[in-house]
Amino acid sequence: MHRSFRTPFDATNHVDESTAHAFDGGMSQRRLNDFLDVMGRRFGLPRLQSQASPGAGITLENGDAVYFRSNGTLDSFDLYFRIDVPPSMLNQPDLIHLIIKNCFSGDKPPPVLFIQEREGFLLFGLTDIEYGESPETSEHRINVCFSEYITLIEFLRNEVH
Repeated sequence: MHRSFRTPFDATNHVDESTAHAFDGGMSQRRLNDFLDVMGRRFGLPRLQSQASPGAGITLENGDAVYFRSNGTLDSFDLYFRIDVPPSMLNQPDLIHLIIKNCFSGDKPPPVLFIQEREGFLLFGLTDIEYGESPETSEHRINVCFSEYITLIEFLRNEVH
């Protein structure tokens, strides 16, 4: 499955200060950058490299962003989506609980969710994603993450209308 991305900023240098505090970590970036080289070639994003904060960022066609971030292990990485939340949803009491209840099954741990109301966005994190044995395996894992992201944004949009 091919995803459409756009990169209005230089993905090798961009740091979004509003999300920088949400990402902590410190392992060598080499394995993640090797993985990002493969993903960058797959999606036509040259020079995609992870930085200390918030990670390698890609802006999606809908204006949301995705960040690949090392998590201090050699076996896995974290993936975060920065999602613009419709203003009417920001006023929902206990929005995170509502999202978990409606978007994610109870048979696995819920993803990391963090709402920054002042800026009007939600951070949706999927942690400990294992590197695949091959680029195809890694791409499959990324597709699963995007599937969960799509479920979340469809829920947010349907609740507004």
